[in-house]
Amino acid sequence: MIFTASFVSKNQLHLINYGSTYLKVKGQTQEGYDSVLSAVREPIKATLGFNMHFAHPAEGQWDVYEVWQSRAEADKWFAKYVVPNLAEGIHPKRFYHQLHSLVTPFESLLKF
Repeated sequence: MIFTASFVSKNQLHLINYGSTYLKVKGQTQEGYDSVLSAVREPIKATLGFNMHFAHPAEGQWDVYEVWQSRAEADKWFAKYVVPNLAEGIHPKRFYHQLHSLVTPFESLLKF
């Protein structure tokens, strides 16, 4: 997903382009998800442009969300780190959207 996020910080309006992926991973198990996360957890935290990751099981699949500063960074990360760690037969569907806003208690840590 590509998000354009706007929010007020220190009485100024900032526009930030964020990229994020929303993945529907049909047939994924908790064990399979945990295996991929274990392989990518530390590298993703150190990757420039990465902001957050969260996931949950949902009716026979896993829904995975990541917020990035650009779609290009999200795509590059997915191809380099996620695809090689997917179990055989697991093919996530990726979706992209634009955000109207992003509110976080960590706004002061974000780069403008």
